[in-house]
Amino acid sequence: MTGYTVQPDLFSILTRFRFHRVGVSADIAKMYQQVALDPEDRDNHRILWRNSPQEPLQHLRMTRVTYGIASSAFQSTRCLTEVAQLCGVTVCSQAIRRDFYVYDFVSGADDVVSAERLVKGVVEELGKHGFPLRKWTSSNPSLVLSLPPELRETSDEATIWNQNPQNLLEAELGRISSHNQPANPT
Repeated sequence: MTGYTVQPDLFSILTRFRFHRVGVSADIAKMYQQVALDPEDRDNHRILWRNSPQEPLQHLRMTRVTYGIASSAFQSTRCLTEVAQLCGVTVCSQAIRRDFYVYDFVSGADDVVSAERLVKGVVEELGKHGFPLRKWTSSNPSLVLSLPPELRETSDEATIWNQNPQNLLEAELGRISSHNQPANPT
């Protein structure tokens, strides 16, 4: 089973993103691997493995959500919904609930100070629950430069200063659309 949809549709997320004066985007590092499977369900996530045909088969039991399983996206996005509920009624909670497409965060604010508060709050809340955000980019270069280099999409300051909101949207659309491509097109 795949589970029901718990996140807004992509069109709504990107339309809302276009109205922000300061855009920000990031993604959750290794999102599926951050979510543990319930011990009762782990027997349903077994694989057979061997490094070569000469070796005996090994029976491995997965303990984490695995990419490629029908329910993986639901299990992971449902965890984000739970984190948003644990945050209470805040701007961060609303952003976590409304501005994620699977593991891509696409949001913003009306001004740089509000965007900085949003970034700090979302990083803090998701970090507490084991969902580290990385590959941050923004339509405002100073916001990106205020983050540690390992969290940025690029560490090249010239690239950061030459970004504009339209390029940010196009880059994010490209990144999101690559998630929707079949693994082995025929």
